[in-house]
Amino acid sequence: MQRKKLVIALPTSTFLPAIGGVEIGLHNIASGLLAQGHTPIVIAPATNVRQIQETGRRLAYKLITMPPKTISFTQNFPETATLLLASFFRILQWKYRFDIWHGTVGFPIGVALARFAEKDVPHIIRCAGEDIQVNHDLGYGMRLDPRIDQIIRKWLPRADALSAITKSMAREYDDIKIISEKVWNIPNGVDLPRFQRPFDTVSIRKEFGINNDAFLYLSVGRHHPKKGFSDLISAAALLRKKASRPFRLAIAGKHTETLKNQVAKQGLTEHVHLLGEISDQDAEGSPFEAPSNKLVGLYKSADAFVFPSHVESFGIAIIEAMAASLPIITTDGPGCRDVIGQGKYGIMVPVKDHEGLAEAMNQLLSHKDLREKYINISRERALVFAWRSIVNQYLEAYRTIIRRKAL
Repeated sequence: MQRKKLVIALPTSTFLPAIGGVEIGLHNIASGLLAQGHTPIVIAPATNVRQIQETGRRLAYKLITMPPKTISFTQNFPETATLLLASFFRILQWKYRFDIWHGTVGFPIGVALARFAEKDVPHIIRCAGEDIQVNHDLGYGMRLDPRIDQIIRKWLPRADALSAITKSMAREYDDIKIISEKVWNIPNGVDLPRFQRPFDTVSIRKEFGINNDAFLYLSVGRHHPKKGFSDLISAAALLRKKASRPFRLAIAGKHTETLKNQVAKQGLTEHVHLLGEISDQDAEGSPFEAPSNKLVGLYKSADAFVFPSHVESFGIAIIEAMAASLPIITTDGPGCRDVIGQGKYGIMVPVKDHEGLAEAMNQLLSHKDLREKYINISRERALVFAWRSIVNQYLEAYRTIIRRKAL
């Protein structure tokens, strides 16, 4: 018996053409649902929709625009704004008769969704990180604002279900009294076929000014204190004193060029390449792919991946590196430790441990057998995060939530 095809509402507070784990993740979920014959409809902020239209590209699935200024209004007036957003969702439900709502980002989308759909409309909320995690030392997290913390604590526990992309995220749900029976553990995904294509790694290294004979460590992410790039540069300075062969460290991501003073101060100008954001300048391919083809090529050109982050909701760059069959070094910070299975799928060092990071880097540099071990582990581990598998897990969640709501 053929199962019913679903009409799925996908509201979000951030979307393409912004390129991040949240935006690309939702795009891939919508695309995967469409490929299986379902009808996903993304409901996005007016600014994002306008910017997509300005690219001249069309998305395969339907896009609905939120009223202008909706998201910015929620930052100043969280209670009133989420009520208004809930009313907008109610109008859309009347018009489209969605089978289920899948909200992305706990505030304001998740709160508004729980307010509107609490009684009779099946729904699930996918928190993204900053909306649920809190780190006082880094000043990180929406819930540092007591108004937002209060409204999240009030409404998210009332939702039908939430998806947790890591165990660390599930623990955050537990902390705000969301019962475990409502939580679906569904990770982010990666587009494996893009990493399985051949690349001219010699030419790629040459383009970025990286010697082909040097051992290349790669780190990827926007520059933010939580990413730990300062720790990585300090570790590279320690590694230089003990490395048995030439090495280079490439750090790619928005605003990473601003680390140049620290690199120079450590005397690492010849060793560290600050590449900034890497995008595809040509018109080939989709502007909504992440990572860019050029960055995928850089992953494939590296010898090892180092991710020194202090806190992540997931750490999507780690699974991108796994898809490129790179051995992984990361920290025991939230999110990072979950993706590598507490050290089962990569080398794990304590957050801010410069010496531990340098030693792990030296171990991969010096021992080919160890590198090969973690290369094989990464290649196998990446299969878990194939997007088709992730979409199927969401479909299972949708049908279960719909069935429970009907009881």
